[in-house]
Amino acid sequence: MGSLGIKPDGALFLFLVPQEETIKALEDYRRSLFSQALLGARSLPPGAILAQLGEALGPGDLKALAQKIREATIMNEGWIGSGVLVRCPLGLKLPSPAWEGLSLFGPALNLDLRIKEICGSPVLLEYPPLLSAAILCPDEANPPPGSPETPVFAFRTAALTLLRIHPLGKGRSYSFEWQMDRLYFMPPYRRPKHKALGA
Repeated sequence: MGSLGIKPDGALFLFLVPQEETIKALEDYRRSLFSQALLGARSLPPGAILAQLGEALGPGDLKALAQKIREATIMNEGWIGSGVLVRCPLGLKLPSPAWEGLSLFGPALNLDLRIKEICGSPVLLEYPPLLSAAILCPDEANPPPGSPETPVFAFRTAALTLLRIHPLGKGRSYSFEWQMDRLYFMPPYRRPKHKALGA
């Protein structure tokens, strides 16, 4: 895909894109949240923001991270699953007031990645992995009253990409422009081989 330049109020993220069936289920859940007046449910692409970056990671770094994620799933037979709903402040290292006080909201994922230890200085902020159901402003309830039941998400296939976002409004707004770069898929899951007793 083409590259979207980072504007002064924009941000660059490391982003996890789940398989197509999970994207569809997440979109359905987000539509149900939006119908309950949670306006930020349509602000982000479906997936998980993993980190804010100060500079783009190269193809080698993204491929290595995709391999690390695959290794982290082996104990769960290759599956990445969701759990409780969490709210995580974005806390972006940006001067723009458009991002002030915003939080990510969605079901947590069972991944322990420690991206900053792997990638070093390009990583400005690391987030606990969660599927982005919505962006919340400071005065919005978590979860909002009348919210639909949260489905359980599970997927074995996913890809990493760079996600560039900048707000289209000033101050409190749910309107963002975003673009993803090339996808770097996790290697296929392969069941570990065990040595036979006495071998």
